[in-house]
Amino acid sequence: MALEILLLGPPRVERDGVPIVVDTRKAIALLARLAVEPGVHARDSLATWLWPESDQQHARAALRRTLSTLAGALGEGRLAIDRAGLEFCHAADVRVDYAEFVAGVRHAREASPSEPAVAVLERCAALYRDDFLAGFSLRDSPEFDDWQLFQAETLRRDMCWVLERIAALQFARGSYTAAIDTARRWLTFDPLHEPAHRLLMQSYVEAGEHAAALNQYRQCVRLLEAELGVAPLAETTALYEAIRERRHTGPPSVLPQPAAPETAGTPAPLPYLRTLPMVGRATELNRLVQLHRRARRVGRLIVIEGEAGIGKTRLTEAFIEQARSAGSSVLYARCYDGEGDLSYGPLVELMRAGIALHPERDWHALLRPDDLTAVSRLLPELEPAQSRNSGEVDDGPGARSRFYAACARLIDALAGEADCAGVLVLEDLHWADDATLAFLSWLVHRLDARPLVLLLTWRAEETPPDHRARRMLAGAERDGRAEHFMLGRLSRADVAELVATVSGDVRLAERL
Repeated sequence: MALEILLLGPPRVERDGVPIVVDTRKAIALLARLAVEPGVHARDSLATWLWPESDQQHARAALRRTLSTLAGALGEGRLAIDRAGLEFCHAADVRVDYAEFVAGVRHAREASPSEPAVAVLERCAALYRDDFLAGFSLRDSPEFDDWQLFQAETLRRDMCWVLERIAALQFARGSYTAAIDTARRWLTFDPLHEPAHRLLMQSYVEAGEHAAALNQYRQCVRLLEAELGVAPLAETTALYEAIRERRHTGPPSVLPQPAAPETAGTPAPLPYLRTLPMVGRATELNRLVQLHRRARRVGRLIVIEGEAGIGKTRLTEAFIEQARSAGSSVLYARCYDGEGDLSYGPLVELMRAGIALHPERDWHALLRPDDLTAVSRLLPELEPAQSRNSGEVDDGPGARSRFYAACARLIDALAGEADCAGVLVLEDLHWADDATLAFLSWLVHRLDARPLVLLLTWRAEETPPDHRARRMLAGAERDGRAEHFMLGRLSRADVAELVATVSGDVRLAERL
């Protein structure tokens, strides 16, 4: 029975094309969270998230009732539920528009500039009916509202990038009418973005609509004055003057540019593909790239530390892009507040993310049965047939070491096939559970034997001096196999650059 979960726009869930109805909005909120964030979620964390004003007992009771309603509506086998946690079971007959959009954007970002993924971009644009869960809210769950807003803003930025690429490619191949339609849609998301106004003006010119191009400039002037109290950039005004005087305007500034050739000994140009640019971190990023290259011979622990909002994730994303472009396998997971009692939760997410990258592999044929038996404590789907229902549990001397070694060998198989070092990323380690920290400490002492970069991020203010993660880092630094990045705040010049890029007006930085 096919299941379709539509989250881009007003939420809608259908079984075999027929909308399902649940008697509580929190069931839809819960399904959205489970569908967007794969992996096991702790019951206590979800209960607090949805019923923050209730005590834990009443919140858990409300969660049980909501789960019963949701499980009945979705059908058998859609939710995996036990006493500690639950997760949504993705399958071949399940379609989630959010997942398709995110995967499509990722594919398009990774595509070669010489072979842009036009069809993928257009599919992403078609999937985006409206903002994430448009028109949906919970009156008594501010944490849900914050989560929804974060998801919506992230997806809007991705959608702006998609529309920018589509419009630029349409202009480049002479489809000016299509470029006009796309640029106008782009401006509905970001009406103050001057590059979008300029591309629309030039598309009007090429389509023979000079009056519309001039009118578009005047509209841009009115918007900037009303919203920001500033005049357009000199580049925008110069384009207007050229159009008015019927002079050649040149190509739009958003058209894809050919990549510069790589110079010997110099890292390739950095693929800053996010809507927001990364500024002020070039030194740190270049150092990360160097460490990754060296880790092909000896593994390395890297820690990126800083206060909340300082740019740890942005730097990590830029490094991941570099590592992937070099051919590295990257496994990524994040730790979450309130899930410290869910043993090995981030490790499970990490390994499942790796397995999802290789759906064609038969892990029962690639790994030893005893390793699969050990790892199946966390990933039941990998349990060998001969050990099912045997009741045997390895709890003898050295059992934990054998369990850790089995997990490490699975990670090696997931991340260690490329010619360069594999990368494991765990963000927000300050929220990790003790079991995950114990495994990481064990792994760090054995990095010499594997071509692997273990990249961890944590908040300085959430990680006291006696935190287990700090002790792990200190030991690795003493042994010479760790690198610690303490991120400081951006300089005034960096902030000005960031604001100017986002707003299109360098003077706005001074006003802020």
